[in-house]
Amino acid sequence: MVLQTTASPLIPSLSPDPDAEIIARIRAGERELFAELTRRHNARLYRTVRAILKRDEDCEDVMQEAYFSAFSFINQFKGTARFSTWLTRIAVNAALGRLPTRASQGIMAALPSPLTPEEESCARELAETVDQAIDLLPDDYRTVFVLREVQGLSTEEAADALGLSEAATKVRLHRAKAMLRADLHHRLADAYAFHLSRCARVTAAVMAMVAR
Repeated sequence: MVLQTTASPLIPSLSPDPDAEIIARIRAGERELFAELTRRHNARLYRTVRAILKRDEDCEDVMQEAYFSAFSFINQFKGTARFSTWLTRIAVNAALGRLPTRASQGIMAALPSPLTPEEESCARELAETVDQAIDLLPDDYRTVFVLREVQGLSTEEAADALGLSEAATKVRLHRAKAMLRADLHHRLADAYAFHLSRCARVTAAVMAMVAR
C-alpha cells in the first residue's frame, strides 16, 4: 500500500496517543494521511510479524494485510488503547493466520519418540483436540499462549509484540493454561475414555506442555 501525503503539516498531538490527530483527520476524509501511520509503525510491525513467522518471505504481505484491515475499520477504533496496540494486535492475528496448524507444531515436537503407529494416530487426534481448545480461548489469552508456547517467543518478545507489560503477559499465559487444562480434562475424559491408557505417553506429553 503506497499512499502519498499531500495534506498540511501535522501538529504534535497533546493526546496520550500520538496518532490521535492523524486518525481524526483520516476519519474526516484525509485518507492520504494513512501513509504517515505506516511510516510510524513499519519497524514495530515488521519486528512483530517476523518474530511470529520466523522468516522474511511473508512479512510484507502480512504487514500490508494488517494495514489494509486497520484502514478499512479505522472508524471502529475506539481509542481505549493506543492505535499502535490495536494495529499490532491486527498484525499478530494476521501473522498467526499464516501459520500451519498451531497445536500440531508444538505437540508433535514435544512428543517422545519413537512412537508406535497407534500412538501416532492418538497424537494427531490430540493435536486436533488441543487446536480446538486453543481456538475457543478468548482472543487476549489465545494470542499469548500461541506466541509463548507454540511459537516459542520469550515473555519479553511476546509482551513487545502485543504491547503489554511482561507481568500482564505472564498473567494471561497463566490464565490461558488454566482454561486449557480445564477444557482438555473434560474433552479427554469424554473422547479418550476407551484408549487413554494405551496413549498414556502421548497424553502425558501433551498435558506436560500445557502445564509448563
